[in-house]
Amino acid sequence: MSGAPSSPRAEESKPKKKSSKCEDVAPDGRVRVAVRVRPFNKADHGDTSICMQIDGNQITIDNGERSSTFNYDNVIQGTQADVYAAIGETMLQDAFSGYNATIFAYGQTGSGKTYSMLGADNPEHEGLLPRICKELFELCQELQAEDPTLIIKIQVSFVEVYNEKIRDLLEFEGSNLPRPTNANELRDLKLKEDKK
Repeated sequence: MSGAPSSPRAEESKPKKKSSKCEDVAPDGRVRVAVRVRPFNKADHGDTSICMQIDGNQITIDNGERSSTFNYDNVIQGTQADVYAAIGETMLQDAFSGYNATIFAYGQTGSGKTYSMLGADNPEHEGLLPRICKELFELCQELQAEDPTLIIKIQVSFVEVYNEKIRDLLEFEGSNLPRPTNANELRDLKLKEDKK
């Protein structure tokens, strides 16, 4: 992500370029993969042995018997603000340039997905999604202040895939249903295959 603007405001929106191969590809034309390495916590049961070495955006795993090296676009060991700077700013810029943007958080239970995405009830610990939403609406207000006739449409999906079931985590919003008090009250989504 080197060379990316420090915020979506830092670079003018560029018109969407059409390609004969794919009509909806972000400017760098690929999926970006980031890894967040969390510090040790109680889920580690006191095991503080380190089998991983980080060198820039490269992680080497060595369990004493075998060693493997993996390359990523970003390896993040820092704060929630670091996660936003590495991932959120570029995604927001792509979205304001007219491209679709998706975040897919994957990992074991307890690995920090929810904390990275949502954070804690403290501005310093806000996750990626609240930071993106705040910046998104601030940018919308700035654009509408410049052009009061501007209409901005925002579409958002927030889903969970767990035990081979997909749940819409925003399903209860705007409905007449009371807000679910636990995950068992969320409705499962049905997958439909696109037959193109």
